Amino acid sequence: MVPIEVGEPFLQRQTLDLDLNKESLLTGPDFINELRDKSTIREEACKIRATRTYNSKVKPRNFQIKKICWSA
Repeated sequence: MVPIEVGEPFLQRQTLDLDLNKESLLTGPDFINELRDKSTIREEACKIRATRTYNSKVKPRNFQIKKICWSA
């Protein structure tokens, strides 16, 4: 079996900069909290939209509880 990269290497390997890669790995965790906050806001917005859509299609119904007396 012949490996795929026998001809030319992939563009990703040609443009790889190890120093830049190490730097981005060190600064990456700083953005995790920011991404987490954005995703939480997006999640809440989706939940609100879903709730509004559901509530707009639900028909309100009133139920009355009747007491049944069983006498012996």
